Amino acid sequence: IAFSFSIMVILGTHEMGHYLVARRNGVDATLPYFIPAPFILGTMGAVINIRSFIPTKNSAIELGLSGPLAGMLVAIPITIIGVIMSPVVPITIFGESSIFLGEPLVFQFIAKSLVTVADGNSLYLHPVAFAGWAGIFVTMLNLIPMGQLDGGHIARAVLGSKNHRYLSFIVAILLFGVGIFTWAGWSLWGLIGIYLAYRGHPGSMDEITPIEGKHWAMVAVAIVLFVISTMIVPIKVG
Repeated sequence: IAFSFSIMVILGTHEMGHYLVARRNGVDATLPYFIPAPFILGTMGAVINIRSFIPTKNSAIELGLSGPLAGMLVAIPITIIGVIMSPVVPITIFGESSIFLGEPLVFQFIAKSLVTVADGNSLYLHPVAFAGWAGIFVTMLNLIPMGQLDGGHIARAVLGSKNHRYLSFIVAILLFGVGIFTWAGWSLWGLIGIYLAYRGHPGSMDEITPIEGKHWAMVAVAIVLFVISTMIVPIKVG
């Protein structure tokens, strides 16, 4: 229950951020709804349907950043609470086959600030901490600059149609290659990315109005969020 509630709060906040910013920019969007799934997270996430065009490039940047930023602002305190509740245990209790989670910069900072883990020990994540980790992971995935992902909205506004499509294909191919040597899930994301790149991005109705200064700052915030949430090997079994 603790995990389910925490992850739904994070994902729901992510999509509500999109919804509120979409409505503020005159974009017709549905309220968030959750997609159930049988695997470990219990959900494929929350989504909103955008039923009209994005008016300007500035609006696209706001829309792309709003979800990840809102989700991260909730994921961080949930992670802090979860880490505080997580015990430090000897690695030997995990046996020969254990699941280890990647540690993005933001998670490392939180864990090292709150807990001291001696050699031979490991932090056994409380379900709330795992939900926080999952929320950070989802933030990273959404900020990948390809297709119509949140990062794709921002990249499309900054780079234009042709360069956005090129970048989407390049990122997808890189993900597929990285997956061969690190985490197989990246190869799946690479295949999904190729499809997203092929579909392209419709862009905004106004492609002429330049990006404003504060929106360049938003682009920088999106890059920072992506960097601090990135993990090359999210899940490792060993």
